[in-house]
Amino acid sequence: MSKSQKVDMTVQPRWGFWNIISSALGIVIVAGIVIVSGYFLLMKLFNFVWPTLQWAIPVGIYLAVAFWFSYKATQAPDNVARSHRQWQSVNLCVRLLIILFILFADMRTVVGL
Repeated sequence: MSKSQKVDMTVQPRWGFWNIISSALGIVIVAGIVIVSGYFLLMKLFNFVWPTLQWAIPVGIYLAVAFWFSYKATQAPDNVARSHRQWQSVNLCVRLLIILFILFADMRTVVGL
């Protein structure tokens, strides 16, 4: 004699054509909203940061080059005369100051802007 067993079964209906289309359309709409809002957020951030970057990038490059040349001037070999190394360092500092004055000069009065 065999015993019968009770089995509970749940059947999930398959997605129909319109369900798949509406789900894909929902994904596209959400992705579009995320992309557009991310774009506007990045543009707002860029517009906020750009005035600072306009002078920070050239000054950063300038300082990096200045420190590199200063380091190389101090690493001259010992057979170079000490006074010549001092002259090179002073010459470098004066050149860097002149470049800084030119970089931060207000050229609007000169160009007529």
